[in-house]
Amino acid sequence: MMKPKKYINAHLNIDYVSYLENKLNAVKSAVRLAEGFIADQSNGLTDDLVCISALKDIRKHIRGV
Repeated sequence: MMKPKKYINAHLNIDYVSYLENKLNAVKSAVRLAEGFIADQSNGLTDDLVCISALKDIRKHIRGV
């Protein structure tokens, strides 16, 4: 038996909201990582290569969701 169209759309919307929540959490996490690396660099604790590597990790973190 086919499910009503409204049910299917509601289910898809719930999945999409869940996807967006996961993406938002990944961005929040990436921002915290970036803030930490910026603070470390401003204190002279890391060099540019470490920061470039960190930015690549952050990009992968966001896209990986």
